[in-house]
Amino acid sequence: MKKNGKCSKGSSSSVQLSRRGFLGFGVIGLVVPSLVWPSTAGAVYVKEEALQGNIFLKERNEKANLLKASLRQQRRALESMEFYVSEYDCKAVCGALRAPPFSTIRKDSAALLPLLGEGDRARARAAYEGFLAALEKFDRLSAAGINNTRGSAAARAELYAGYFASLAALKGYVASLPEEIARE
Repeated sequence: MKKNGKCSKGSSSSVQLSRRGFLGFGVIGLVVPSLVWPSTAGAVYVKEEALQGNIFLKERNEKANLLKASLRQQRRALESMEFYVSEYDCKAVCGALRAPPFSTIRKDSAALLPLLGEGDRARARAAYEGFLAALEKFDRLSAAGINNTRGSAAARAELYAGYFASLAALKGYVASLPEEIARE
């Protein structure tokens, strides 16, 4: 207590007492929880593991929904490209293949493929690589036809074949995904 601006002796001893009490409580506060912790650690770990499993499923479903939307957009974009392929408008085809949704297929698939099971992942990766190969061939054919505006009958037929091959490969990729992801 303060009396006339000075501390009395009683207050300093009470401060020391409280320090001693605090240290005593601190030691007990450290020892007792360490004795109890091993018995509760397993329950905490199981709860954390369950929470991580729920987060994993939620993350997987969100990424799967994004990929499904992207695959639907790609299918629609490929189907709408048939007019440009039939007119041999290679500049429009090249422009469409270098814009979304085709420019994001690698990123979307790279996010989803690690989330699949081993068997599903191998099958989906093989179909994905086949789709990319067909799409890249279709892109090369359309890029080669940009300078040749009229195009020979063989070049037109080859572009059309590349278009149908990439469309079939996309359908194969969608079919290779697990049913809960590929379902629309």
